[in-house]
Amino acid sequence: MPPVQFLTEKERKYLHRLAEYGDPHKALKAVFSDTDMDIHYKILEKPLAVKYYKKMINRVDKEFDAATGATLKRLRTMTAINLNDIIDIKTGQIRDDVPDEWFDVVKSVRYDSETGAVTQIATLDKLRTLELMMKYQGLLNKKVDVNVSVSIADHLRNAEVSDEDVDALLAASLGKPKEVEEEEVIDVVFKDEDA
Repeated sequence: MPPVQFLTEKERKYLHRLAEYGDPHKALKAVFSDTDMDIHYKILEKPLAVKYYKKMINRVDKEFDAATGATLKRLRTMTAINLNDIIDIKTGQIRDDVPDEWFDVVKSVRYDSETGAVTQIATLDKLRTLELMMKYQGLLNKKVDVNVSVSIADHLRNAEVSDEDVDALLAASLGKPKEVEEEEVIDVVFKDEDA
């Protein structure tokens, strides 16, 4: 049975940085001040290192999921809150039963110095908050390719537009009147009744 290969303190730090950064070069630079990949391979040869690294990755994933869920919950709360939920409209006083996270919606508040009533309140832009929430969920991150790989001349050559349609479009855009169609001339032959 081979001996257990223990991890040094620097190797543990490296595995932490590797899980955090996701980039071995950056993690090597942070811990060893070197970017030699041989160090990376030697550390990951140890069975204990692979097990420790997987544990770090799982922990980072759980922390990220928790942070993502908390952020989305906060953004949803910010879009759902109305001023009526925070301030009693009749008295102008802030309600006593308002949860602390609801105040994330409020940017600034002005009070009347004599009565203590709220005279002016500024809130965050709900549309901007919804936009951030949608971006966070990946709903607005679609990119549209606007590069054109065909020249305009090639596109016009391959178009299925007749020459008459092009002429009519040019005439209309230049303001020329439509050409009058020639009337069909019918030749009438008179038969000589005497013949």
